[in-house]
Amino acid sequence: MTNRGTPHFVGRQDQLEQLHRELQQTDKLAICAIAGMGGVGKTELALQYALKYQHNYPGGLCWFPVRGLDLGTQIVNFARTKLGLTIPDELEFNEQVEYCWGHWPEGTALIVLDDVPYFGKDYKNKIEPYLPPAQSRFKVLVTSRQRPGASYRRIDLDVLSPEAALELLCTLVGKERIDKELTEAEALCEWLGYLPLGLELVGRYLDLDQNLTIAKVQKRLEKKKLAAKVLLCPTEQGEMTTQLGVAAAFELSWKELPPEAQQLGCFLSLFAQAPFDWFLVESCVIETED
Repeated sequence: MTNRGTPHFVGRQDQLEQLHRELQQTDKLAICAIAGMGGVGKTELALQYALKYQHNYPGGLCWFPVRGLDLGTQIVNFARTKLGLTIPDELEFNEQVEYCWGHWPEGTALIVLDDVPYFGKDYKNKIEPYLPPAQSRFKVLVTSRQRPGASYRRIDLDVLSPEAALELLCTLVGKERIDKELTEAEALCEWLGYLPLGLELVGRYLDLDQNLTIAKVQKRLEKKKLAAKVLLCPTEQGEMTTQLGVAAAFELSWKELPPEAQQLGCFLSLFAQAPFDWFLVESCVIETED
């Protein structure tokens, strides 16, 4: 795991400590889920936990994105390429996954399953067969927009408090600048639903132009949000208010990218959510130019 996380992590210290307690309170396989709406910071909390408590996991930190990918295949590929395991080809696929866990490095290990899209029957068929064995040295941390059943240890992650949201905006933009438009800044935090993702997008947008006022940014956001709203059916609009704020913030950031970067982003969106060689992207661009 190489991602170092955001340097602007605020308002989640209690959840970090709670998460650590939940993962240590069993002498069997520990599974804890971070659940909450999109943009609330589930992945970032998992990442910050892994970084803060990495000394507790001498058996390693292993991060698997789940949405749209096969977990079992990822585990086998990781064991071959990162752990250097030679997995017998004659084994059935499920047995190959079991072989990986059975030959995992010694010591307590943290396994993160990021963005699990489902629980229930799909989870039992596509996730559970590939989980580590029931040994206390394996700790599994799951992030998901869905809430698992009562049998799972769970942390429900809510939006930031108004104070923490304003603190995050200050770290991104500068306290002096926020103090000059404090009322507008507080209104902006509320408009963004106190979601960390939306606040970080808008904060970085503001940081690009020191002469841009918060009030002007909010007007731009309102226009972007209105454009996105017409794409939703009436039954969705009430539930998606906060998400529309994040979408509007993303659209503002996207418009700041030069055309070449936007084109590259479009190319990258065509690839699966899995590691791939960069030459494939280069060949894509070459073919387009030809």
